Amino acid sequence: MNQSATISKTEDQQNPLAKKAMEDISKALKRACAFANVEPPVLDGDVASNRVKTPFEALFSFKFEPTHRFVNGDVNAGTIPVVRPDKVAALRLELRASMLDRFASEEALRARTIKADYKTAKLFETDYAVCKDTCDGCGGAGRFQCSPCGGVGSSRCTNCFNSGRVRCTACSGRGGTGNIPCTYCNTKGSVLCHQCNGTLEVQCGGCRGHGNQTCGGCGGDGIVSTVYHATFSVSGKVEAGPSALSKDNLTSLRVWVLAGFSKPLTFGDDSGGHMETDVKSAVVSRGANDLEYKTSFNCYSTVSRVEFLFEGKRAWVEHTKTSFPIAKISFSNFLDGKVEPAVALASQAYTPSAIRKALKDGGYPKIAECFDKPDDFEFKVKFETSGAVSLKAAKPLEAHYFQSVETFARGALRRAWKLPVLVVLGGWWAACRYGIPQAAADMESPLWMAGLAFVAALVALLVSNFEGRYAIVSEANTVRGWRAGPAAYACAIAAAALFWTSSYYGFKI
Repeated sequence: MNQSATISKTEDQQNPLAKKAMEDISKALKRACAFANVEPPVLDGDVASNRVKTPFEALFSFKFEPTHRFVNGDVNAGTIPVVRPDKVAALRLELRASMLDRFASEEALRARTIKADYKTAKLFETDYAVCKDTCDGCGGAGRFQCSPCGGVGSSRCTNCFNSGRVRCTACSGRGGTGNIPCTYCNTKGSVLCHQCNGTLEVQCGGCRGHGNQTCGGCGGDGIVSTVYHATFSVSGKVEAGPSALSKDNLTSLRVWVLAGFSKPLTFGDDSGGHMETDVKSAVVSRGANDLEYKTSFNCYSTVSRVEFLFEGKRAWVEHTKTSFPIAKISFSNFLDGKVEPAVALASQAYTPSAIRKALKDGGYPKIAECFDKPDDFEFKVKFETSGAVSLKAAKPLEAHYFQSVETFARGALRRAWKLPVLVVLGGWWAACRYGIPQAAADMESPLWMAGLAFVAALVALLVSNFEGRYAIVSEANTVRGWRAGPAAYACAIAAAALFWTSSYYGFKI
């Protein structure tokens, strides 16, 4: 099944980039041809290398948010300007202009783009003005007359009803008991009021005897303050413009852009690199308003292309260094027809292991290796052939293999009864040996009987599933088709019936 490709020979290649591309292409070609059981051709042709420009835009949106809060009292403004209310607007505009000049200048936006700093972040936060005014509650005095006492500082005692004395609690106001006088009140039946001590006046609780109260609105300063506050934040994103790169290569290039250019601005080899950018000289422009900006720059990728003839038909391969640390190699689907014999070989086998063996013995060991991890089949095909074999051409192989997996899995799940039977019987013998069913019968508790039956059924179900899974994975290298099969349910029902009956009648060995 040996084939060859004919490529027109040209002058010696002097371009180091092209030479390195040819080395990478040759390695990928050998791998792709080994997959399709084709002898790799000798590539000895011209490499056309082009620089592909991909435009990008870094979009930045700034947000300036002024707020204010009221503070009771005279705040310590420090370096914050204390101004009249009519001056606040001018200070706000001055601060806004200062923030824009600091964070939205061309230099700042280029630096942010180079570092790939596109996250939403708060850049600056500050108090920028304070306005002070006389407290309306106290008229600037900081205190006001106590209303409960009228500014006197004391009030008439209500405990003794303006008499100065209260009933003696020791003798209940009788002055004594029989001929025994009360020593606490000296037979008077009353004592001095403990609140006013007989003075008929008590200290005012509202002002504590001062006659006035501190103003709660200003904290006694006679001034209320308004503090004006502002935050400045930014959020960014990157958008790619139209490009001649493939979708995969454009994705890789976008990853490079999102990683930032704060380190090298090129990536490649000593011949000058395969990826470059002009982000240091990016064009910065304003959007719809002075809070929206756009940084426009370009990324340049080297794409090398080789065209050749394979069995009289035109084929090509592209080498693009946007997928670091290795190059992206993309072939045309020139080997699609070479996997048809492999499809025919696989269709003659009906079990997963037989399919792998048929492919290996038939000269397709690389395809057989793809089924060592069949769930990664498409990825392996892409990796091994770099597009020389399309997924459409390889799809019949995958479909037939997974169909055989499903067929084998159904049989394996029907046969998954040996291990659960042994485990259940062993567990039943041990339970009877230690009198567990007999103990459940003696208690005459349906709950215990049901509990034993449930545990036995669960163990049987799990062991049967394990046996089926092990058989499927051993045969097919995948868990597709694995589920609870008829054998698992049958073993679970039988185990539950066995333990229920034993515990109901009290079986003991």
